[in-house]
Amino acid sequence: MLFWMLLTFCIVFFVLAKFGFPVITKSIDKRKDFIAKSLEDAKKSEEKLATVQQQCDTLIRDAQNQKDAILREASEKKERIIAEARDMSLAEGRRFTELAKKEAEAEKQKAMRSLHNEMALISVQMSELLLRKKLEKSDEQKDLLDRFLNDMDDKQL
Repeated sequence: MLFWMLLTFCIVFFVLAKFGFPVITKSIDKRKDFIAKSLEDAKKSEEKLATVQQQCDTLIRDAQNQKDAILREASEKKERIIAEARDMSLAEGRRFTELAKKEAEAEKQKAMRSLHNEMALISVQMSELLLRKKLEKSDEQKDLLDRFLNDMDDKQL
C-alpha cells in the first residue's frame, strides 16, 4: 500500500509538475507584473496629485494675494473718496459762510445807508425848524445867507 501511495503521489506530482505548476507559476508571474505595474501607476498618480496639489496651492495663494490687493486698493479708494468729499464739503461750507458774510455785510451797509439818510433827513428837518424859529426876521436871514456864501467861497478856493 505504501508502494501504491508513493506511485500515485509520483504520478500526480509528475502530472502537476508537467501541466499544473507552469500554469500556476505563469498566473503568479502575471499577477506579480500586474501588481508591480499597479504600484508604479499609483506612484505616478501620487506624483501627479502632488504636482496638481502644489499648483492648486499656488493658484490659491495668488488668488488670496490678488484679493488682498483688491481689498487694499478699495480701502485706499474709499479713504480717498471720503477725504475728497470732506474737503469738498468744507470748501462748500466756507463758500456758503463767505457768501453769508458778504450778504450780511451788504445788508449792514444798506441799513447803515438807510439810517444815515434818515439821520440826514431828520437833521435837515430839525435844522429847518430851528432856522425858521431863529430867523423869523429878514435881517437875520440875510446875515446867515451871507455867511453861508462866504464859507462856500472859502471852501472852494
